[in-house]
Amino acid sequence: MKLNLSIIILFIFTSCSSNGWTERIKLELISDCKINSKNYFINKDNQLEVCECVVTKFIKDFSFDEYQKMTKGNI
Repeated sequence: MKLNLSIIILFIFTSCSSNGWTERIKLELISDCKINSKNYFINKDNQLEVCECVVTKFIKDFSFDEYQKMTKGNI
């Protein structure tokens, strides 16, 4: 019984994990987005909203390991 409960808890923990992303890395990506997109937005509030949305979507779709491979390899 304890083993089954442990397996269930482990499954729940790993399925709800952040795929290797930390809050610090997420904030860095948002900051990079703001810097790289500053010439495209007149409204800075809108810029932050867009950057947060894009980064959140990216983090949902890719793990941190996949991101590292993208940044090191040719796309």
